[in-house]
Amino acid sequence: SFVVPIHIGINQQKRILISNPVSDKITLPADKQLKKLSVYNNLGQKLIQLNITEATTEINIEELAVGVYLLKANDVNGNVYTERFVVRR
Repeated sequence: SFVVPIHIGINQQKRILISNPVSDKITLPADKQLKKLSVYNNLGQKLIQLNITEATTEINIEELAVGVYLLKANDVNGNVYTERFVVRR
């Protein structure tokens, strides 16, 4: 697997790095102070929604079928992070 940056907002240089493609979980770093995270399928249906309380969050995606998904996260400062990721097994 390789690392894909998740860009924060528009024209900002901050990033979150996640492995892509993924098979069973996504691990998010603790330094971004995320508070909410959602995963959507390519039809725009929300499949996962989490309120984040831990410093580092692992998102279990074992129940997701093989395919392409959108991860959207909000931090405590109102920044929005979005990135597509691939589930592969």
